[in-house]
Amino acid sequence: MTELAALRLTPARAAEWVRVIELKCQWENLRAGACYSIPHLHLLQRAFADYREAMMAYTSGDRNEGMPDLSPNVPDRLRWWCRTVRAVLRRCENTESPGHIVNKAHKSADLIAAKLKTATGKWEPAADLSAAIRQLDAVIDWCDERMASVPIPAFEAG
Repeated sequence: MTELAALRLTPARAAEWVRVIELKCQWENLRAGACYSIPHLHLLQRAFADYREAMMAYTSGDRNEGMPDLSPNVPDRLRWWCRTVRAVLRRCENTESPGHIVNKAHKSADLIAAKLKTATGKWEPAADLSAAIRQLDAVIDWCDERMASVPIPAFEAG
């Protein structure tokens, strides 16, 4: 899925897409730093089942539509992921705040910051759809700053 592909989604299809990604992010967020108690494992199992069911329903409509890479572990990939998700969110109508998506973006940026030994962004929870888009914009800006400050390795002839 790219920003351009997101612009071709109907509002209803965009809402379905957001639901799938929100459920995937919920499951991933539950996995991160888990205590693995029995109740937590039941929550994790239910979250994965919900994601899997939504993904099957979504892909039954059009198997050619892509999903963004769900492992944004460097600034460029996180920036691309946030831009794609933001484009889809802009196509949605009557969608609740995608809190798990925003949480994943924040956690991904924090993990990247720890690897780069740099400051994290000033993140806020997203109370509604427009706040979620603003938070994705903040993560995109944070990624742009990281990409501008990290030197590109020189090609070494061998």
